[in-house]
Amino acid sequence: QTAIDSVKLVVESCETLDDRTLFDCLAAANLNIAECLKVDPTLEGMGTTLVVLTIVDGHVFWVSVGDSPLLLFDKHHELHLLNEDHSMRPVLDKLVESGVMTKQSPEYQKKVNQLRSALTGEKIEIYDLNTIGVPLAEYRYIVLASDGLDTLSRDEVRKILSEFDNKGAKEIASELVTAVDGKRASKQDNTTLIVIDLLTYQTSYYE
Repeated sequence: QTAIDSVKLVVESCETLDDRTLFDCLAAANLNIAECLKVDPTLEGMGTTLVVLTIVDGHVFWVSVGDSPLLLFDKHHELHLLNEDHSMRPVLDKLVESGVMTKQSPEYQKKVNQLRSALTGEKIEIYDLNTIGVPLAEYRYIVLASDGLDTLSRDEVRKILSEFDNKGAKEIASELVTAVDGKRASKQDNTTLIVIDLLTYQTSYYE
């Protein structure tokens, strides 16, 4: 909530949404987490991932830290991950590709969800800032989610978006959360998501 409130203050106080706005959102969120830790030392260890998205003139721009995915679903029913994954997953997947380990190995399973970067009030080691923009003309939906959505494979997410393509953002958001619940995964991460219908710019928020 500290991060969200910080982002809202930055966005509400700026006259135009530009490259600097996104970076200021990131910096403000991290700074306010640091201030919380100064006021209340018992919060030591708190932190969060963050995705901030803006749509300007038919293009999407973003800044993100951590492993919360920003997904685009196109008009051909293909799913695209826009932002970088700052967990250990991409690093370990390269080791799997090179034959050093398998996805079933204990080391992979233990480290795959560990974060390489997050907002903790300390120096941000890695962040993804897109200031070029991705044109949205060929896309149908945007999905912003916490990493709890990764309980579903990307193909499972794609299939739900395809099946409910004509039902709108609310139905898609509901079906995605229902599918996550249906997995009955042990130690299920929080699953919060926003689905944006690019035909109507209607959004649905589910948790």
